[in-house]
Amino acid sequence: MAGELAEAQKEYSEFAKVDPLYLEICGEVLPVVEKSPGIIQSDLYKRFPKFEKGQLSYALYFAAAHGKIVRIKKGRSYALSLSPSADQS
Repeated sequence: MAGELAEAQKEYSEFAKVDPLYLEICGEVLPVVEKSPGIIQSDLYKRFPKFEKGQLSYALYFAAAHGKIVRIKKGRSYALSLSPSADQS
């Protein structure tokens, strides 16, 4: 069962890498994160009203999983910054 879950998570992560929504959100949000290291994830929900909260959460979760950003738990949200080794392509 754990092996199946890990495989499903890997497939979902690979899908996200080519998902147009993920790519669009990263293209718009990562420059803001770069200019404002430590920005709180919930603040991005207000700055990008064209995306639903769940869409932003999804994209930021996988951006962290893919090494583009660092998410650090802060209260009920996350502080975000670009990963030092991030490949922004």
